[in-house]
Amino acid sequence: MYSKNTKNKYRIIKPAAITVMLILVLFLVFLILQKEQFTHFFQNKQSAPITAGQDTKGEGVSLNTSQNQSQISSPTPSNSSSKTASSSDETSAHLLSPTGNFVSDHAPNLGGSPRPNSLTSDCTTTPGATCVITFTDGSVSKSLSSQIINQTGTAYWNWTLQQVGLTVGTWKIEATASLNGQSISAIDANTLQVSP
Repeated sequence: MYSKNTKNKYRIIKPAAITVMLILVLFLVFLILQKEQFTHFFQNKQSAPITAGQDTKGEGVSLNTSQNQSQISSPTPSNSSSKTASSSDETSAHLLSPTGNFVSDHAPNLGGSPRPNSLTSDCTTTPGATCVITFTDGSVSKSLSSQIINQTGTAYWNWTLQQVGLTVGTWKIEATASLNGQSISAIDANTLQVSP
C-alpha cells in the first residue's frame, strides 16, 4: 500500500497535471485558430504604404506625402482659388489647405507701443509647396515673401509692419499654398487691425 507521503505527492501532482493539460489544450486550439486565420497575433503585418492622397502627419515625411496638423488660428479654405489635381498628378503630393498662425498679433501698432510692430507668421501645408501670406485692405494688397515649406511641413517669417508696407487699417489675411500646378488658399478668421 501507499505511504502517507506518497498520497500527498499524488494530490500535488494531480492538479499540476490538470493545469498542464489545460494549457496544452488551449495552445492547440490557439494554433488551429491561427492556422485558419481567425487570430493575427503571429502574422506579419505590413504597414500600408503612404500614398499621395492621404492626409498624414509626421516629421521627415518625403515630398510625396502630406501632413496634417491642428489649426492654430481658424483659417477657412477659399473655394474660389483652389484647383484639383489632374489625373497625371496622382504621383505628386496632395496639396493641403494652409493652416497655422498667419500673424502672431492681430492688433499691432505701427509705432510699436503699446503693442509691438514686429510680428511672426507661419504656414503649414504639404512639404515642398510654396506658401505666401497676403494682406488686403480694399484695393491695396501686400504680401510676405514666398517661402518653401520645409520637411516638417511649415514655413516661418519674422517681419515688421513697415517692411511689408502695412499702414493703419483693417487687413484681410490670406495664405496661399502652391505645388505642381495646384493652388489652395485659406483666409484667417480674424483680420489684422493695424493701429498708429
